[in-house]
Amino acid sequence: MNLRTIGVTIFVLSLGVILHISIPNSEAMPSESKNPCSLKVEIVEGLSIGRIKVVITSENCSDLKVLEWTISVKGLLVVKGKTTTGSIPGLPPGKQRTIESNPVVGFGPAKIAVTVSGCNPVVANAILVGPLLIIL
Repeated sequence: MNLRTIGVTIFVLSLGVILHISIPNSEAMPSESKNPCSLKVEIVEGLSIGRIKVVITSENCSDLKVLEWTISVKGLLVVKGKTTTGSIPGLPPGKQRTIESNPVVGFGPAKIAVTVSGCNPVVANAILVGPLLIIL
């Protein structure tokens, strides 16, 4: 089991003593799972015309039935395609699927965030020039 601790350091300047106490933090400890499953989510970088492509790979997961996903674009001026949602009907272990956003049109710097089945979002920076996307 991987324990995370909270460290407390107390300085007593007049005595020149440094005391460090480690207390287990039960809130920070991950829940133990018999079958750890992870999804690899990758926003395809580079030049794109109008759409954002994302590759989702199932790593060590038993057959996933339905994956809900969201691609959102926030920026200075996003005219079209701010949010795209969808679902993948199934993703067998070790396999991958590519998803795409609806057409995106905007101008200036932007942030792309991709969320799959409630996991932490994967974020990338982009520059929008009309329908032209430069994903960094």
